Amino acid sequence: MDAGFEHGLLVDEGQVRTAGTTVPRAELGYLGTGHDTLTLSNDTDATARVVLLGGTPFEEQIVMWWNSVGRSHQDVVAAREAWENASERFGAVDGHDGRASARPGGETAGHTAYRDRQRVFHHTGIDDAFAGQGLAAVLVQQALSDVRASGKRIVPVCPYVAKFLTKHDEFADITDPVTTDVLRWLKTVLPH
Repeated sequence: MDAGFEHGLLVDEGQVRTAGTTVPRAELGYLGTGHDTLTLSNDTDATARVVLLGGTPFEEQIVMWWNSVGRSHQDVVAAREAWENASERFGAVDGHDGRASARPGGETAGHTAYRDRQRVFHHTGIDDAFAGQGLAAVLVQQALSDVRASGKRIVPVCPYVAKFLTKHDEFADITDPVTTDVLRWLKTVLPH
């Protein structure tokens, strides 16, 4: 490793430990300058796969949020708003499946799936190993709160989300009805 570089360690599968810190899957561990070696350990029997990124440090302070990088908080807020409003600046995102996941203890327990702009929730599921713990309600509550925070609207095709909304009228003001257009779209994206 080049000691003049700063590095990011992205864990794609499993989890690894470096410099006394565990880095779980889908997390980025940061290593500043001054490191010419990197020691990784895998404390489990499961396979781990990582990507090491590195380069010359930026000469100025930067702000990061998700995939947005800016020179100020305002730059990142503007980028987030453009993303959430499906700005042409970003184009289509191939491979994004519109899923929010519940991850107690870092392990995926379930997910709720949606279409963006209006968040069309079309499926919610919890893995059998996590059944009976109330995680579906927690997952849907958080997903619906995220919709409100993003300024979008909810379309509850998923029976679980629809039933949840009958008991939580705090989301009534941002809920739209299921239309034939939405159902037609759903047929084009779901496996047959």
